[in-house]
Amino acid sequence: MPGSQNTSGARSQGWRDERTDRVKTKPRSQAGEVIGYLSGTRPAPAGLDLIKIEAQHHAVPQCAMRVMRTQEMGPTMPFAPAGACGCYYEKLATGATACKPCTVAGDCSGSAAVCSYGYCEAQ
Repeated sequence: MPGSQNTSGARSQGWRDERTDRVKTKPRSQAGEVIGYLSGTRPAPAGLDLIKIEAQHHAVPQCAMRVMRTQEMGPTMPFAPAGACGCYYEKLATGATACKPCTVAGDCSGSAAVCSYGYCEAQ
């Protein structure tokens, strides 16, 4: 249990393993890594498609957002995140996208001049 007492009577920041009656903890750096993956500030580990997982669970990742608010329920403003994934997310979430597929930056032009996640995106 979080915050349970160990055998010396001191408070711990972990959980008690009922089989060994020892308090176990997880390194806090792992929590920072997970937050970074979900917020888009850290690249996900190889082979882990977080955008696909979020689409399957009806969550919109920050890289797919096209508007932002500066305050709760305030007016929306245009938003173009670095590493945009809106087209890829749209394809995963709905099965279709109007975005142009790409493999390299040269495939894209105009307002959607960056090839990101296999689609031409605005940055």
